Amino acid sequence: MVLFKAKFIPKPKGSITRATLLKMAVRIALVIIGSTGLSYLHLISILENQTLRQLEKYIVERGQRESNIFALAQDNHALLDQELRRRLDEAKDRDPQAEFERLFVRSPDGAIRNRPEGFDRSHQPGVYIGKDLKLNPEIRRRILTFYDLVMSYGLSWRSRFQNTYINMPENVVVMYWPEVPWAENATGDLYIPDEEYFWIADQKHNPARKTVCTGLYYDKVARNWIVSCETPVDIVGKQIATLGHDIVLNELLDRTLQDRLAGTYNIIFRADGRLIAHPDKMAQIKDKNGKFDILQSGDAHLTRIFQLVKNLEPGQVVVENTKDKEYLAVAKLNEPDWYFVTVFPKSILAGLAFDNARFVLILGGISLLVEIVVLFFVLRRQVATPLKELMVATEQIAAGDFNIHLDTTRQDELGRLAHSFNAMANEVYAREARLKQAQEALQRTDKLKDEFLANTSHELRTPLHGIIGIAESLIEGATGKLSPATVFNLTMIVTSGRRLANLVNDILDFSKLRHHTLQLQLKPVALREIADVVLTLNKPLVGQKKLQLINAIPSDLLLVSADENRLQQIFQNLISNAIKFTDSGCVQVSAQLIDSERERETRRWGNGDDVSASNVAAQIAIQNLKSTIQITVSDTGIGISKNKLDQIFESFEQADGSTARIYGGTGLGLAIAKQLV
Repeated sequence: MVLFKAKFIPKPKGSITRATLLKMAVRIALVIIGSTGLSYLHLISILENQTLRQLEKYIVERGQRESNIFALAQDNHALLDQELRRRLDEAKDRDPQAEFERLFVRSPDGAIRNRPEGFDRSHQPGVYIGKDLKLNPEIRRRILTFYDLVMSYGLSWRSRFQNTYINMPENVVVMYWPEVPWAENATGDLYIPDEEYFWIADQKHNPARKTVCTGLYYDKVARNWIVSCETPVDIVGKQIATLGHDIVLNELLDRTLQDRLAGTYNIIFRADGRLIAHPDKMAQIKDKNGKFDILQSGDAHLTRIFQLVKNLEPGQVVVENTKDKEYLAVAKLNEPDWYFVTVFPKSILAGLAFDNARFVLILGGISLLVEIVVLFFVLRRQVATPLKELMVATEQIAAGDFNIHLDTTRQDELGRLAHSFNAMANEVYAREARLKQAQEALQRTDKLKDEFLANTSHELRTPLHGIIGIAESLIEGATGKLSPATVFNLTMIVTSGRRLANLVNDILDFSKLRHHTLQLQLKPVALREIADVVLTLNKPLVGQKKLQLINAIPSDLLLVSADENRLQQIFQNLISNAIKFTDSGCVQVSAQLIDSERERETRRWGNGDDVSASNVAAQIAIQNLKSTIQITVSDTGIGISKNKLDQIFESFEQADGSTARIYGGTGLGLAIAKQLV
C-alpha cells in the first residue's frame, strides 16, 4: 500500500463575469445602504425642525380656537350679567305673583316646575325650584327676570352652546336646554348648592369672582358627562345667581380627541392636576366621577407630562419629553385655567423618514438591478466571451493541439493578450518539438546506460564474488596458521567486498525502479518466516552490542500476498539499518491486522520530536481483498529529527551527513524501500 498520496487540484469553477458582477453588486449595495442611512438621518433632522415649527404654530392656533368657546362664554355671561342687573333694577319692589303662578306650579314631589299646559321646551326655559324654598316677592322677581333672560338669550346662543342657565343659591335653576327635560327630570331632593357646577363659583372656591370651569362630571339629571362654565353674580357683596353654559362630553371629545394631527393625541387637564380629557383615560375619569388626579394616579408617563407642562419657561410652547421620546405642544387656556396638550410621538418622524429611506432604498435596488443586467451583457460580450476563447485555447494546448488562432483585432488588453497567446502557442509548439527530439535522444541514452549498468554490474559481481569467496576460504582454512593481523585484513576484504556488492545491487535496483522496469512476483508467503530468516542473517551484525533481535509477528498470521524476495529485501534494509544505528536495547519486527479505512486516517510518521529511522520507514501495509496488514520495524537507536523525515527518502541522502562517516551507508536503502513499498 502506497505511503504517500498525490494532491488533487480541482478544476476551477465559476466565471469572471459572475465574480465581477457579485463584487460590484455588493459594493454598490453597500453604497446604496450607506446613502439610505445618511438620507434617513438627514431627513430626520429636517423633519424635526419643520415639525417643531409646525407644531408650535398648530398649538398656538388650536389654543386660540379652544379658548374661543370659553372667551365666548365669558362674553355671554358678561352681557347676561349686565342685562340681569338692569332688569332687576327696573323690577324694584314689584311682586309678580300672578304671573309666577300662571307659569309655575308645585309638583307632587314638592318641587315647583313649569306648568305642563302650554309649556314648549323648544322656546321656553325649564324651571326647577326646591321644595323647601319659602317664596317671597324678591325671589319671585329674580326667578321671572332670569326666566325672561334665559328665554331671550338661550335661543340666540344655541349655535355655540347647547344650553344656557342661571342658578340661584336658594336651590333654583332656570335652564334653556331643548333636548334635555332637565327641570322635569330633577328629583325633589336635589340641592343645587351642593353640586360642583354651583359651588365652583361661590366665594370659597372662586374668591376672584371670575368665570371658572368645572372638571368633567356626571350630571345625574341630564344623565350625561359635562363640563360647565360658571360666572358668579354678586349684588352688594351677596351672590344672587350663577350664570352657566354646559359643554357635553361628546362635544368636548369631538373637539379634543377627534380633531387632532395624524399620529398624535390631545389631552386636557386643569392646573391643579385634575384630568379633563384623555383618549385612553375616559373610562377611569368616569369611574372617579370626573375627579381623576394625575399626581395620585400612579401613571408615571402622565405625571411626567404634567410636570413638564407645569415647568414650562415663559413663552415656551413645545417641550421635549426625552424619557418617553415625544414632544409636548402646550396651549394654556386662561379662562378655565386648563392646559391643552398635543402629544407628538417621535416615532411619527421616524416613520416618515423610514418611508422616504425605504423609497430611496427600493429605487436604488431597482437601479442596481438594471445596472447589473446591463453590465452583465457588456461583460459577457467584452470580457467573458474572449476569456472563454482563451480557456478553450488553453485546453487545446494542454491536449497537445497548438493550432491556435485567437482574434487579435481588438485594441485593448484582451486583444494584446490574444496576440501574446498566439505567439506563446507557436513558441510552445516549437519547444515541444525540440523537447520531443531531446526526449527520444535521452531515452536512447538511458537505454544505453541501463545496458551499460547491467553489463557493468555483471562484470563487477563476478570478480567480487571471487574475491569474497577466496578471502572467506583463506580465513576458514588457515585458522591458527595466519597472524591476527592477516585475518583482520582478510575480514576487511570480505566486508568491503560485500559492501561493494550490495552497492552494485542497490544501484541496479534503483535504476530499474526509476525506469519502472522492475516487476514484482506476487505469491502467498509466510510473513513470520521471512522475518525470522532476515533476523537470523543479521545476527552477525550485532557483534558485541547488547542488542536483542525480536520477532513479534503473531504466529497465527498465516499467508500474505507479496513478492518474497523484495519483501525480504525491504526487511533486510530496515533491520540492518536498525542494527547499525542501535547500540543497546532491541530491534523488533511486529505486524497486525488493521481496518483499512482507519489505517488511511491514522497513518503518521511518529508522535515525538525524534523517532527511529526504521520506525519511520517501516510503516508498511500489504492489502489483499479482505484485510490490511501493517508491519512495523522499531528500534531503540539514535532516532531521526522530525525535520529530517522527508529528506531520508531521497536518493543518496542521510539524516545527518556525518552518519555516513560514522556508520557507513550510501543513502539508497530507504529510497529503494520506499519505491518497492
